[in-house]
Amino acid sequence: MGWSAYRKTGLTYQNPSKSFKGFTLLSPPGSESAVLINMAGQVVKRWQFSDFRPGFGKLLPSGNLMITGSDPEFVKRARAADEKTLLTDLPLRLTRLGGGYTILREYDFEGNLLWSYQNPAIHHDFHVKENGNILLPEWVPLPEELAKQVRGGIRNRRKNQPPMLGDDIIEIDREGNVVARHHTWKYFHPRRDPIQPLENRAEWTHLNGLDLTPDGKIIISCRANSRVAILDPESETLVWKLTEPEISMQHHVTYIEGGNIQIFDNGMNKPDALPYSRVIEVDPKTSKVVWQYKANPSQQFFSGHISSAQRLKMGNVFICEGTSGRLFEVTRNNEVVWEWISPFVDGSDDGSLSISIYRAYRYGLDHPAFAHRNLTPDAYQQLNASLGLM
Repeated sequence: MGWSAYRKTGLTYQNPSKSFKGFTLLSPPGSESAVLINMAGQVVKRWQFSDFRPGFGKLLPSGNLMITGSDPEFVKRARAADEKTLLTDLPLRLTRLGGGYTILREYDFEGNLLWSYQNPAIHHDFHVKENGNILLPEWVPLPEELAKQVRGGIRNRRKNQPPMLGDDIIEIDREGNVVARHHTWKYFHPRRDPIQPLENRAEWTHLNGLDLTPDGKIIISCRANSRVAILDPESETLVWKLTEPEISMQHHVTYIEGGNIQIFDNGMNKPDALPYSRVIEVDPKTSKVVWQYKANPSQQFFSGHISSAQRLKMGNVFICEGTSGRLFEVTRNNEVVWEWISPFVDGSDDGSLSISIYRAYRYGLDHPAFAHRNLTPDAYQQLNASLGLM
């Protein structure tokens, strides 16, 4: 979707009687911070990081912030590396792939670092289990014979090619030990689950989202081959799989109470229509879409990559239209009841600008992080004024 360079930013619309009250967590593009905004769209809390470029974060039940990010010096080295170096140095090469990060950290609400884990191959998402262990996607080279069998994608005819990558899901404890490892590529078939035709062959799956069901099954979203699946790690079996044309290069898959699965369907490379995005709720027992949000006209809502959708307690859905920096909330009747356009802009060395937001979350006023705290924009008047939010 295109948008005007002169569009209004900040809060553009709110229906107070229908929107879910709380604070929204996001990481502005290219910044060294994560922020909470109130229902008026104003910054009421900011975590700042001097040695860490954040990706996205979640508030834990403890009230702490867990957040992904990268070492900026390592990223600079990777960007400066030549092609010959990237062929043999896997950690550097991984920084060139979308969604990668090198560090996962936990901070308390005041910004004190409590815990950190480093791994150059982790990417896109994380899930904290009830026992405190953490599930993470990890890029791994595929077995050579398997990679040769994988169909699809745009073939590169150069002789020297790095190994095709797949995804493992690792479970780590708080000492950083890998206590379990699941090869997600074992659950797919190299011919029946091909790479999308307009994607390169650097990766087979490109796992960009994961969640856990109450009985311990793992839900995954794989963008490169447009697959959402439920895996049983105990029996190492594929429980359920959703494919194109129902979904197309999707993100952010989540378990919904009652057993359904919610997906941000980006809608890239649709075979029968112009690209448009939607949020869908799917019943895995029937593979039928039981609810969806899409705009009217449909192209009014589109993000070709990144993005997220969160089911709120009252049933509304909080949506991050990532590439446009637009956050909005819709009811089950597809009524938009809150909308905010990001005023944060990131400029790169080549002069290009970004307003994208990878993912955002709305947390209710009763969340433990906000207990006994008076979160107001008063402490951030200068920042809010500079962003046009006051």
